[in-house]
Amino acid sequence: MWSYWQVCGPRNITTKYRELISGPSGKSSLIATLLRVLDMDDDTGTIYIDGLNIREISRETIRERIITVPQEPFLFDGSVRRNAALSSTVSDDDIVQVLTRTGLWSILEERGGLDADIRDQPLSQGQR
Repeated sequence: MWSYWQVCGPRNITTKYRELISGPSGKSSLIATLLRVLDMDDDTGTIYIDGLNIREISRETIRERIITVPQEPFLFDGSVRRNAALSSTVSDDDIVQVLTRTGLWSILEERGGLDADIRDQPLSQGQR
């Protein structure tokens, strides 16, 4: 458990893929550390991902390969396309495929598709 003072009690924390971590247990601090937004001191421990010390992996690589989903959705002003593809290398077909798999394309298609303003879409909190 992470204390109120953000000091990690256990020295070794092992979790399995897709394991649920809930309650006031320092999830935000853990995610910030995993993404290397926060750096650990040498004497506070080490985090390994697939046997690699995250200190030896560039911040850019870590952030390209670990996906985080915030509790509160963040939407950019602009189109559905702009919000779905933060990179110009993503094709419209790829966006539509993902939106279809998540069940959102049928909703968004009839409301203007990829060019529709995202802020004008009455989507639920979970759909955002």
